[in-house]
Amino acid sequence: MTDAISALTSTAATSRSQESADKFDQEYTDFLSLLTTQLQNQDPTSPMDSTEFTNQIVQFTSVEQQIQTNQNLENLTSLMTSSVNADVTSYLGRDVVIDGGFGQLENGTLDWTYQMQPNVTAAGLAVFDQVGNQVASYDADTLVGQKSFTWDGMTTEGETAPEGIYELRVLAFDSEGNDINIPTQVKQRISEVSLTGYEPTFLAGGLQVTKSDILSVMLPEN
Repeated sequence: MTDAISALTSTAATSRSQESADKFDQEYTDFLSLLTTQLQNQDPTSPMDSTEFTNQIVQFTSVEQQIQTNQNLENLTSLMTSSVNADVTSYLGRDVVIDGGFGQLENGTLDWTYQMQPNVTAAGLAVFDQVGNQVASYDADTLVGQKSFTWDGMTTEGETAPEGIYELRVLAFDSEGNDINIPTQVKQRISEVSLTGYEPTFLAGGLQVTKSDILSVMLPEN
């Protein structure tokens, strides 16, 4: 798929450059033919002023250089596009860690990570559905460091939550009861890559993300 897209991009760029080059060649040939005819038929006692056709030759040379520059830029753009497409499509089927608390519950599990901050004296975990309803809650230890949490999809009522988008919020407080912000990350699998927009996007679980949202990439464990 990547090769096909790159080939189409390269073909389109080459076609535009070739059309410009062909048009220039024809106009330059016509100019030289006309100039040759004028020189052959000029009056020896009143020779042509060379200034005008010298300026025209300079203009043609400038146009030729511009066409060559455009061709080089188009070739470079084509190579860069091919390289970017190959890079992003290599993410397909990989597990990625995404910044943020939203993730897709699939096959009964959903994995999050978070960094417990200093000065936290009380903490808990709360899982919310896509419309903001709390469906599960858990205690959390307050030791500083990287933490991981795998939700088994079970609600507080002991029911199995349906597959869909859920959010983990880490509720953390200091000794005076002030909130402490704890950022979260979620692990998802890339199932689709879109190259149609200005920036490539990825479908990770049920989330549409860009490369800047991805914190790490890893081979799937299963």
